Amino acid sequence: MKVKLSAPTLGKKGYRFLKFAHLIFAALWLGGTLAVFLRVIIGHPQSDGEIRAIYETAKLIDDIILIPGVLGCFVSGLVFSIFTNWGFFKQKWILVKYIINLEDIIFGGAFLGPWVDELAKKASVSGLDVLNNETFLKTEQHLIISMIFQIVLILFVFYISVARPWKKKQ
Repeated sequence: MKVKLSAPTLGKKGYRFLKFAHLIFAALWLGGTLAVFLRVIIGHPQSDGEIRAIYETAKLIDDIILIPGVLGCFVSGLVFSIFTNWGFFKQKWILVKYIINLEDIIFGGAFLGPWVDELAKKASVSGLDVLNNETFLKTEQHLIISMIFQIVLILFVFYISVARPWKKKQ
């Protein structure tokens, strides 16, 4: 006698709620990344208070929008893999999404977040004088270039979520 083991399922309402949550987290991830990027590149501070506001706002957006968005996408993606027939490795496009999401969590935690924190701290201490600080300007440049790359990756994740390339025929 064979016993067939199957993963628990979410049901229709659970699936819809999870999909809704996943989309909200994805919107936070992209929106937070765009907001930090735009806040940094558009700001042309004319006073100490303005430069502090630019980087404190970027830090705030990173902490309360972007980080929960990227982590929420990862966790809701895991729940999708566990409780639906999508699985972890059945579809290449899902694996690519995991890799990009993990990259953003790791790179963001190791570099982007600390760069935003460092820029906010230096702007808070030095005001406009920080614009004469070579370390500040290099860190800002690294942040901007890296965020452009992150935005492209996030948009690619959105694309493969819709197009589902490399999808196995069922």
